[in-house]
Amino acid sequence: METLRIYLNSLRKEQRTRYVTACGTTEGYLRKAISINQQIGADLCIALERESSGAVPCESLRPDVDWAYIRASRNVPQENALAGQFAMQGIYGDAETQSTSTEQEAA
Repeated sequence: METLRIYLNSLRKEQRTRYVTACGTTEGYLRKAISINQQIGADLCIALERESSGAVPCESLRPDVDWAYIRASRNVPQENALAGQFAMQGIYGDAETQSTSTEQEAA
């Protein structure tokens, strides 16, 4: 949260207004969150990082979240992700077919 406080303090008033608006929040909310060390949502963390061009990294706001895993998962090619989904559907499809066949044989 200290990184966010430093970043906000480095901006002029009009820049802060644009920043918090682009993040979908208010300066008052962020100042209160900073003052009481309130845990903020992951979506807001992402917006704060994105709109600060990385000056306020998610890791500095929510060290409890595994941001490295999230960042790595977005680098997986879409084809691999889809192939995995189709493979899982195939596995589930086979299991359903097998259980239906077994049920029919038992009847």
